[in-house]
Amino acid sequence: MFRLSAAVALLALAASSAAYSISRPEDGAIWDPSQPQIIAWSKVNTDPQTFAITLVHQASQPNTRQLLEDSVDGGQGSITVNPPSGGWPSGTAYQINFVQDSNHLDSILAQSQQFDIKRLQLLELSHRWRVWLRRHGSVCLGRTIHSPSFTLQ
Repeated sequence: MFRLSAAVALLALAASSAAYSISRPEDGAIWDPSQPQIIAWSKVNTDPQTFAITLVHQASQPNTRQLLEDSVDGGQGSITVNPPSGGWPSGTAYQINFVQDSNHLDSILAQSQQFDIKRLQLLELSHRWRVWLRRHGSVCLGRTIHSPSFTLQ
């Protein structure tokens, strides 16, 4: 009996460790409420070929979810989702869930890390741009950007 229980537990563990993995949005990402967003993932051969994507708000009581896409081809590896009419809702602690299909929203195949949806302030954008330039000073749009002095030619 113990051998059978151990075997079942090992099979369950193996099945759960080899499944869809959502790589984008990453932990702490910020989505602009007016822009399309990219969702990216990896899969293994045992994953279902299609799934649905929901947006889940963990910070609201009760938790809310919105169907974003249905019958997504898992072999694509990424998809661009457009904001709903009126834009993405604003807030913190959102997650993307991959679910079996639109009729089985509680059958979760994968969950993303938590991210926020908010309009970035100009100061935040300026800081992010400076950080990006420090890391990636290079040719940008046909102009040479010298990092870290930020000289444009």
